[in-house]
Amino acid sequence: MTTKRRPDEFKRRYVRILTEGPRTPSDYAAAMELVDAGHAKGSAIVSHGRDDYGRITNLLWNGVTVKGRMFADELQRQIDASSTRAKLIRIALVAGGFSAGALVQFGAAYIGRA
Repeated sequence: MTTKRRPDEFKRRYVRILTEGPRTPSDYAAAMELVDAGHAKGSAIVSHGRDDYGRITNLLWNGVTVKGRMFADELQRQIDASSTRAKLIRIALVAGGFSAGALVQFGAAYIGRA
């Protein structure tokens, strides 16, 4: 059974890791992606065992870089822009513009009859 994921789930996870640090071992892979991209500083201990070869077993998190802070801010803006509230505001603005245009047309027709 698969679960439906929100399209911005990875963005939320990156923002959380960048602002709060990795919480659990399930965050280690995403945290290392951020380290590898230069958004944070840290290092990983990788397993060389036969059963779990290549899995990150521990993470040394040294913190976020300036580039990482800017990246977190940008991701947060993208998350906010894709929220339901933002979509509703955009729809309301379009509807308001349409209504204002119709009102101007109606007013012009009314004035033309006078």
